[in-house]
Amino acid sequence: MKQGFALIAATIITALILLLGIFFVSGSLSEIRIAQAHGATVRAYYLAETARMLLTHELEETGELQTAFVEGTLTEASSQRQYLDVFRIGETLVAHAVSSAPGEATLISQGQTPLAETSATRRIETAVARALGSAITDYSVFSGAPGRDIELELDLDLVGGILFSNDDIDVRNNARVQARTNGRFHAHDEIRVSEGSALIGPTRTGVDQIQLPAVDFNSALATSWRNQATQRITPHEFNRLPSGTILEGIIYLEGAPNDLRRDLTVRGLLVINGSFEIEQPGHLYIEAPETGPAGLLVRGDLEIENSSSLEGLVYATNTLEIEFDDDDTAAPLEVSVRGGLMAREIELERDQEGSVSIIITHDPALLRRILNADLNLSSPIIETSHWEEQY
Repeated sequence: MKQGFALIAATIITALILLLGIFFVSGSLSEIRIAQAHGATVRAYYLAETARMLLTHELEETGELQTAFVEGTLTEASSQRQYLDVFRIGETLVAHAVSSAPGEATLISQGQTPLAETSATRRIETAVARALGSAITDYSVFSGAPGRDIELELDLDLVGGILFSNDDIDVRNNARVQARTNGRFHAHDEIRVSEGSALIGPTRTGVDQIQLPAVDFNSALATSWRNQATQRITPHEFNRLPSGTILEGIIYLEGAPNDLRRDLTVRGLLVINGSFEIEQPGHLYIEAPETGPAGLLVRGDLEIENSSSLEGLVYATNTLEIEFDDDDTAAPLEVSVRGGLMAREIELERDQEGSVSIIITHDPALLRRILNADLNLSSPIIETSHWEEQY
């Protein structure tokens, strides 16, 4: 009897151990499959990114695709590129571009990699643009992207020159915007002033659209600002500059630095190959020398959230924003520019109450030091939006 009970007990225990073993093995296999699927999905994403970069390179180089991009005639059929078995057997990279305007297009790229009996696929859509305009110096504020408004929620004094939008001008949030010394407001579409706000000065709508002037940040040409730089510094070196530093000449920053939270003076031109932000307690002072270029050129987005004084051209390849921010601004916000502002999109915004003084004084002579057709023979392609999916 006891032997029979022991046999039954041993059989039950053995079965339980076997079941536990099967459970853990099954769980481990599931984890392996999940890890493999995740790894394949990540790999497919980077394959899609590789396809996008290869196509972007072709758009930048002289040739049929570059010409079609500049002319705004890219189609899926004319730009389709496929790369098979590039890194591994069975992997596929596909990309094409469709123009939305001269110098603007949407790139659709896809990466696919084998996964067991199926495959992992990632698809990326990227909007890109390139400034193609000629040197223009009549504008104190210029927003050059089709379909992008100039949004004004902060008080602004425009001293001379034209505030121009390739779409609408919106004045709201009780902002008072006034033009002095022959300043005026031009828009391709509408000029809208909300209740409680004011726009004072001559206005004109229905103006032809104008391309954002080209600025050559870092092409291989001898005239690019990178190659003209008197000093090149890395983001790490820039981040380590002590407050109160004074730099002179053409300063080229090789990438996007940390947000500026200290005082910096540049006697000349600061060129940043990446986005840039100024926050409290930092201030940026750009001083124009007697001769030579002056200003702030940013390849990406520029955010000014603390008081600064800037002479020369203040230029961003994408969005230029002056904002009274609840965390990053020390009141009063005082921003003065002598020269002009230019970007694809310009916004003057606030998310809290506080004293603001923004003065833009048009100085075409300072603008001509940068916006010279002999200097800006090329311009970079920038990414303006990014979307992705997996399946």
